[in-house]
Amino acid sequence: MKASKVVTFGDCVCLVVPDLGGLVASDAHITSTVYVDRREGFDATVLNHDQHRARFFLTPKLSYSTAKAVQKHSKQQRKPDGVLPQEAAAVERLLADERASNAREAARANGQVVHYGSIVQIQDASGKFLTQVKNISQKDATAMETRLSAHGEEGSWWKMVAADAVRSDGEPVRYSDRVWLQSVKYHNCFLSVCASSPLLDRDAGTPQSDFVRLHPGCSQRFETNASARARKFQILPLRAAPNKKVAADKLEQHLVRGFDVVTFHQRQNDSFLCAVARGEGSEGAGSDEAPSDQGSGRTVEWVGREDRDGRWQESLWRVTKLALQNGGETLKAGSEAVLLQHLTSGLYLQQQPGKDGWGPSRLGLTLEVYSEGCLWMVESDAEDSHTIANADCVWLRTATVNNGPALVSWLASGDDMDTEGGSAHMRLPGMEASSSAPSRHSAGQPSCCTPLLTPALEDRVAVVVSVVEAGLAAKVEYMVDALHVLSGLRRSLEATTPMAISSSSERTRPVFDDSAAAAILQQFRPWAEAALQQLICGCSRSDDSEALTREGPPLHDHQHLLRQVGLLDCSQHLILAIFQHLDLSQVAFTPIVQRLCKLLYRLLRQACVQNRENKLSLLSFVPHMRAHRDVQIGADLAMAEVYSETPEILRALGAQELEELLGMMRERQSESAVLLVLQCCHVLDKPLRNNQDRIAEWLLAHMDAVPEIHVGESDVTLSFPRVPEVGVVSANAILQQGEEEVLGSEVSGIGKAEQCFRFALKLFELFGRLVMGWNEGVRSKLLARQARLGIGLVSLQRMMACKEAPWCLRAVAADLILRLYVEAPPRVPVPLLIKTRVLRFGPESRGSRDSTTVVCANGSTIEAQIVTDAQHAALGARQYPQGG
Repeated sequence: MKASKVVTFGDCVCLVVPDLGGLVASDAHITSTVYVDRREGFDATVLNHDQHRARFFLTPKLSYSTAKAVQKHSKQQRKPDGVLPQEAAAVERLLADERASNAREAARANGQVVHYGSIVQIQDASGKFLTQVKNISQKDATAMETRLSAHGEEGSWWKMVAADAVRSDGEPVRYSDRVWLQSVKYHNCFLSVCASSPLLDRDAGTPQSDFVRLHPGCSQRFETNASARARKFQILPLRAAPNKKVAADKLEQHLVRGFDVVTFHQRQNDSFLCAVARGEGSEGAGSDEAPSDQGSGRTVEWVGREDRDGRWQESLWRVTKLALQNGGETLKAGSEAVLLQHLTSGLYLQQQPGKDGWGPSRLGLTLEVYSEGCLWMVESDAEDSHTIANADCVWLRTATVNNGPALVSWLASGDDMDTEGGSAHMRLPGMEASSSAPSRHSAGQPSCCTPLLTPALEDRVAVVVSVVEAGLAAKVEYMVDALHVLSGLRRSLEATTPMAISSSSERTRPVFDDSAAAAILQQFRPWAEAALQQLICGCSRSDDSEALTREGPPLHDHQHLLRQVGLLDCSQHLILAIFQHLDLSQVAFTPIVQRLCKLLYRLLRQACVQNRENKLSLLSFVPHMRAHRDVQIGADLAMAEVYSETPEILRALGAQELEELLGMMRERQSESAVLLVLQCCHVLDKPLRNNQDRIAEWLLAHMDAVPEIHVGESDVTLSFPRVPEVGVVSANAILQQGEEEVLGSEVSGIGKAEQCFRFALKLFELFGRLVMGWNEGVRSKLLARQARLGIGLVSLQRMMACKEAPWCLRAVAADLILRLYVEAPPRVPVPLLIKTRVLRFGPESRGSRDSTTVVCANGSTIEAQIVTDAQHAALGARQYPQGG
């Protein structure tokens, strides 16, 4: 595709700002902002840093009439959360139909020429649209804000206007043309860049956070906005719109292209090329550190398949072409220089000299794009300019200049390096490793080896290049961005001197509000909350978009990835860093801290739902959860989830710790406190008799922890001796208020009476768990106090039949009847039948053969009466197994 070719819908392009020397880029994962980084010595023909963030697709004008009508209707209804509940399903269907129609229209327009005067939409690689919103710009009070919108709106419409006098409306737009992008919705507004007030300035010392940081090769970052001052943009091609005829060919969909994320697999040793953190002893350890310019925090190694499965994200590399134009087209073997960027660290694969400056070259990592030794060639055994396809077997080589002559180095399989002499022992194809070669990986250690670079063709190693699914690569990239946000906040808090915490709440609050830690939290708040919201919602499958109330079946792949990337470990350290600057008793006075800690603990909880590996990774953090459980930030719920089905904790639970949990349940009278005690009654569907007995004895000794229940003909009332200010809670009132609203809302969003009702429900569930596994001792003790506990058979039957009570209370009553009165242990042991010989005779020949001997499992015998069936009279004697 030449630079003079016309622009068509569906093309992947980049927008160059010539007078500033940078590209329009976006952060779609966290902040949804659009910006321009100025680079010294900017060249629009070669690769720039983070080129994958500067990709945009041109789509035709899409329709948003349904979305606009829904927005107008919600304003008329004055519902802050949108439409009425009974209308939600119909509205979702209408919106889905409109989005499907837009997708069909965009696919139909692929390949059509874009003319000046046409209305286009600019779509980010993540699928979001560049949109002008009705907010004042951050850096320019006379401009309006531009950001990325998930589905687009009328503010996403931009008109192509020729910036040069040689073009006019109706002519096709050509690549390298300079254009203005005029807003269709807002009059006299153009896409612009605020160059007078940069967001970040390296020379002026503009403060940079640990997350929003300029690349070493960039000097300034500018905000994009919409204003009357039009800015000229130059359109350059990255990838042409897919040809409809070619797209039908399945082979076209399996080619390796620029910006694809791939893995390199060495079949010889069944290992993958990875960049792992030094000193990494567990999953995710050290992966949240800020990368240095030299990439000193990681080493490049061949990692075996078994070890790679636990940290497979370390084996992902993004292939980026050196040439900017056509950078998203298919990759040609032996004719195009590429850079290999490690996905999770953002560092580039680089050729580095051997140890002490001699010996075979090694692989290293660097942050700078134009560093020497970063350019690579992909070679194939086919002819030159062969298109690389998925699962092709290729070789990697690099060309460097060393003392004048050009040296070509090939990627080779390596072995462990001799730490004393610095010599490398190569393991060539078809040869076993030398017995004299030292190895630093003993039994039980990761099966890794250091890759080498060699000039000899016979020593090179072939690798299989495999393209990673785009959705999976985007998820990993998003998690890495979220990790940078949270780890940046953690490092900023740890670098701040903790303030002296006062015991007086009246003095502590203004001191913390004026502290450096409060300013850091305020700066990171929008990024951290946006990152945590999406991470939590990805842990389960649900229609609820609110992270603190979302429940549903767990998504184990997402949960595992949280641990492997290092987000669980980073969240734990961030919680500890926050409480270095704030006393636990003052959390209620700081809404920012309370909200952030709730999201962090919610993430830990959701990551552990039915996920044993994640629970084990949080065992060391359980003591800190205990310290935070009295604060309303969700530490008790996260702790209960870690306890659930975790025998390492529950079987070693001491009497003192269990008594502390019960005391907390008595004092707080909260649902989360009962939930902690519930998890202590069983593990892996097996009852823990010692814990059941201790809990039952404690409850019978502290009856004021149990609400008093009265079942009437038309209502069920509960009174709580420990909470006299609540008075009597009516089940009928809960039903009138809305059962789903009371049970599904966050605890802080409901009243004290509703909280006590939820506590009583969990307490009744606890009674059923105490007799789990036919614990006859606990059952008899509970039934001896059935009148006070409200678990008598007549009382439970009346409660179950009360139509004025909520369904949840009636269901708990039915469950208690089953556990306390129906599922009782058998009083007489029943012998287990192994086999029996049943002799069937006709009526004329029965005689005295009317019984037979049955052999039981315990060796005893019983006499079984033979039942004669006329339909089986002719079958004779048959052997029947157990259960036959």
